[in-house]
Amino acid sequence: MEAHEQLFLCALGLQLGQVRELPEILEKLCRAKDPAAVLERLEPESPGAFVNVGEMYDRDALVSERRLVPNVAEEPEDLSEP
Repeated sequence: MEAHEQLFLCALGLQLGQVRELPEILEKLCRAKDPAAVLERLEPESPGAFVNVGEMYDRDALVSERRLVPNVAEEPEDLSEP
């Protein structure tokens, strides 16, 4: 349960642009013998889950280079009138 809480807070921090200290589980993921297998085990059971590590970080960079590269959404278009 603690790992889920840490992942939730980390995901929230990424969304808010306030990345703090990485949870221990993510540090261990980078050092795992098979990061792809660990990502599969961390996949949420429901497809619309808020925390999906495979979507939070660039999967290719994690699996091949063992580093976390956050997937950052593009800044929304400014729709305010001049």
